[in-house]
Formats: sequence, structure tokens, C-alpha cells
Amino acid sequence: MIGVGDGPFDLMREFDDHLPQRKFDNFQFCHYEAVTSHLVTRNPDACFAMNALMEIPDQYEAVVKLQLVSQLRRQARRRQQPPQDTE
Repeated sequence: MIGVGDGPFDLMREFDDHLPQRKFDNFQFCHYEAVTSHLVTRNPDACFAMNALMEIPDQYEAVVKLQLVSQLRRQARRRQQPPQDTE
């Protein structure tokens, strides 16, 4: 989730840090202006991208550890298979 403008973004920060009832942290909040405006950087867009995407490696690791990738693949294969005749 990307916050643009002056907010308020308290609820987004709460989702990012304390969202209950999920198997892993699958939510990242990044306030664009906070990340890009006050920092002395040559490339604010790269700084934003790094902050927005920084949790993806941990999220992917959790998906693999929880075997959610293989479950999705099995479900997709079942949907792709033609219906079987019962006669």
C-alpha cells in the first residue's frame, strides 16, 4: 500500500505492523513523501522502490515455508484438467 499526500495513515501503519489473522506478513505500507522528500538522495524513486519492495524476500520465504506456492500450483492444475467422464 502506498500512502500519497499528508494522510492520516495511522490505520495503514497498524495494518503493516499488527494485522491479525494472517499466516505471514503480506502487507507493506510505504508513505511516499516520507521516504523521498526529507532524504538527501540523488534518486528518490529508487529510494521509494527499495522501501516499497524490501519485505518481498521475507514474504516469499514465508510463502515457500508454508507451502502456499505448491498449493496454488495444485489448484491451478485441477482447474486446467478437463472434466472426466463417469460413464
